Amino acid sequence: MRMVCVSRGDIRVRVTGAGPHTVVFVCDMPVLIEHYDRLFTLLEPRYRVVCRELPGMGFSVPGPAFSFTLVEQASVVEEVLRALGVQACTLAFPCVNG
Repeated sequence: MRMVCVSRGDIRVRVTGAGPHTVVFVCDMPVLIEHYDRLFTLLEPRYRVVCRELPGMGFSVPGPAFSFTLVEQASVVEEVLRALGVQACTLAFPCVNG
């Protein structure tokens, strides 16, 4: 678990596995990264697995100017993926994130 600092806040992220393909999950409250533990266990032998929170959810803190628009949420997703060096991935976003 670690924090990734981007222009719109500090985002809590978990990255495991070392497979050739990356699967990215974004938690949707009330589900936290820790609720994905079993999924990490199942996927990490074959995939690089990324799970992150949205700003203002879980332990991720939005910046003072963050206004929770869809455009800002998408921008944060993109910034975090760039910060983690993810160039190609499968997005597995539940509920509001989808």
